Amino acid sequence: MKLSEMRELPVAEAKMRVVELKSDLAKERALVASGTKKENSGKIRSNKKDIARLLTVISEKIRAGEKDVDIEQLIEAKHAKPVKPAALPPKKEGKKGKIAVKAPWQKAEKKKAQDKPAKQAKPAGKKKKEAERK
Repeated sequence: MKLSEMRELPVAEAKMRVVELKSDLAKERALVASGTKKENSGKIRSNKKDIARLLTVISEKIRAGEKDVDIEQLIEAKHAKPVKPAALPPKKEGKKGKIAVKAPWQKAEKKKAQDKPAKQAKPAGKKKKEAERK
C-alpha cells in the first residue's frame, strides 16, 4: 500500500487496516517459528513498515483535527449481530400458585422478620435454675 493511498483513508478505515496487518504479521511470524518454508521472505518487514506508516498517518490526522474513533467499538459493530431484548424468565407453578423464577444474576430477597418463626426462649443459666428451684 502506498503512502498516498494511506493518507486518503479516514481514521476508522486506517485503524481497521492496522488491525488486519497486525494479524497478518502474527501469522507470518508463526510460520517462521514453526520452521515452514516461506514464499515471500520480505513480507514480515513490509508489514511492519506498513503498520508504522499507517500509525503515523493516523496520528497526523488526529493532530490535524480529524475525529478519533475507538477501534474496539468498530470491530464489535462490524461483527455484532442484531440483539433482541432479553425476555423475562418463564414462570413456574409451585404449591402456592405461580412463583416467578429469578434469573441467576438477581439476588434472592431476604425474608422479613414476620416470615421467620418466633425464637424459643433460651434455657436459663445455672444461677437462674438454682434460684427457681428454691
